[in-house]
Amino acid sequence: GAMPGGVWQLPGFEQGLFEVQDEGSQLIALATEAAPGERIVDYCAGRGGKTWALASLVAPDGVVHVWDVDEDAKRQVMGARAQKNGAAGLVRVLEEAPSPATLLADAVLVDAPCSSTGALR
Repeated sequence: GAMPGGVWQLPGFEQGLFEVQDEGSQLIALATEAAPGERIVDYCAGRGGKTWALASLVAPDGVVHVWDVDEDAKRQVMGARAQKNGAAGLVRVLEEAPSPATLLADAVLVDAPCSSTGALR
């Protein structure tokens, strides 16, 4: 039968040993061809599924700048969740949407329309 509480109750989840992630999030992060030391912008980041994959690609010296229209989603990407995922030093949440005129990045991932409905297919 199904485990009460689902995958989030498995040993290791709270310690950040794994993250539940949609296959599409993994594939699109790989499609950026992000490499160690690069600067990536995850625009319309939602709750960070792609962010964590990107952080693992740019580690240990890169950075993933994160922005989303949903303030709650941005708060979830900051702090404890980034710490748990080992990405606290790699992920920086932007307070304002980045301006194309001042944006300096090796890749920009835009998950338009930034509707926070990424889980729907």
